[in-house]
Amino acid sequence: MYDISKFSARSGRIIKEDGSVVNEAEGLLLDGTRKVANYIQTAGGIWVPQKAADDGTVLMQVTSSLPLLDSTTIALGASGTYTTPTAFDASKFKYIAGSVFSDQAGTLIIRQSWDGTNWDVKDSVSVTAGTTAKFEISVVAPLGSLEYVNGATAQTVFRLFAGGKSH
Repeated sequence: MYDISKFSARSGRIIKEDGSVVNEAEGLLLDGTRKVANYIQTAGGIWVPQKAADDGTVLMQVTSSLPLLDSTTIALGASGTYTTPTAFDASKFKYIAGSVFSDQAGTLIIRQSWDGTNWDVKDSVSVTAGTTAKFEISVVAPLGSLEYVNGATAQTVFRLFAGGKSH
């Protein structure tokens, strides 16, 4: 497991004790792993949530074996829509699972397809403003995609994470 136990901020960059640097602009560490929001992807492809102080020091790390399939934290405008940029491979998982939080009401649609064009399998999750909605949807087709439709008021906070679950 990749050790992210200590970070410290220097010169506007986050530098780990071992000397490797987080490339914040691209969301990448120099060793090739990715950093998304408050998650870091280990060399083995596992996403690990982390909570850091303002100076970059990691305060808490929770290990997770849920590979990230899609995520976004970009707030949507009134009636705005987020759609997964590229269909993800759901074929090796039993479930698509995750959570969504928004300060405004909206609807998450978990879409599945056999060909990446026709999204015939759809499951919806209603999101109440200011609450976290969790979901776990059985995989029935090899490709997946997320769509989120925001309500009539622009968001100021939006967090959507989905991963593949094997059991």
